Amino acid sequence: MINYHLHLPKKMGVKLFYPRRRSFIFKVLAFCTFIGFVGLWFKNEDVAIENEDIALRKVHREGPNDILALDKSKSNKLLTEVREPDNQIIDIKVENHAPVHEVRLPPPKVPHNLENLKKPESKPHIVSKEEKLEKLKADRWFAEDEMKVVKGLGEMGKAVKLSGEEGRLAEEVMKKEAFNLIASDKISLNRSVPDSRDS
Repeated sequence: MINYHLHLPKKMGVKLFYPRRRSFIFKVLAFCTFIGFVGLWFKNEDVAIENEDIALRKVHREGPNDILALDKSKSNKLLTEVREPDNQIIDIKVENHAPVHEVRLPPPKVPHNLENLKKPESKPHIVSKEEKLEKLKADRWFAEDEMKVVKGLGEMGKAVKLSGEEGRLAEEVMKKEAFNLIASDKISLNRSVPDSRDS
């Protein structure tokens, strides 16, 4: 076992770093550090607010859109009155441009006599021999798949229950293998409900 205590020579008499004293000194230092950080934080926050005010005053000198404070106003008008902008902002010189040509669009082509309009003739779809052959092939494939389905044990999600000697044998195998091997072998692989083991 490792001893983490600081061992000083026995001649010093009093050990400064007993485990209890060491934890107490650590707690005092942590508390002083915390108090120091909090004090610096409040001190810097006050200075930052003062610096912000000074910076805002320097940036926002009297401009054309400023609303002057009542005590700094030369005319001593109420602040609710809107100050009119300088003439320099309103006076915009625009050169005379060439007149804009009007673009005239032709009227849309719509027949005036809507009663004379005829519906487009719809031709009935005539099935060709090739399409009939493809449909017959597809029907045969589906019929073959349906014929492969063996209706028996486990069909449509019905549980398989074995009785008699098969039931006893199934219980013995169930104890060894932890699943019903005999019933699993008897259930058809080609059935209408998909087997969860195949996915």
